[in-house]
Amino acid sequence: MYQRVLAEKKFQKLRKWGIKHMAKNYIGLVQIKNYASQKYLLREIKLLIKYRWQNLFNLKFWFFSISCLIIPQKALRPLVDLYKEKINSKLIPNIHFEY
Repeated sequence: MYQRVLAEKKFQKLRKWGIKHMAKNYIGLVQIKNYASQKYLLREIKLLIKYRWQNLFNLKFWFFSISCLIIPQKALRPLVDLYKEKINSKLIPNIHFEY
């Protein structure tokens, strides 16, 4: 996406920055596993390695990659909900909006 949208030379620095940071988004693999086919999951794993080969030495990368390849969608979706409810809710403070 970055290469297509920011194809012009003037966006080269922004394009490199975006690709570098997107290649660290391992949690996105869970979303792909839950709502796309296995083909797209494998493609995304390859892209994460292609754009940031250091991922090969990252335990978090391997955890998410292998988990998404092994755990079926029917089991992974409830795990995501459980994670959001039990862990994220304690890590992320409540945001109050005034209307």
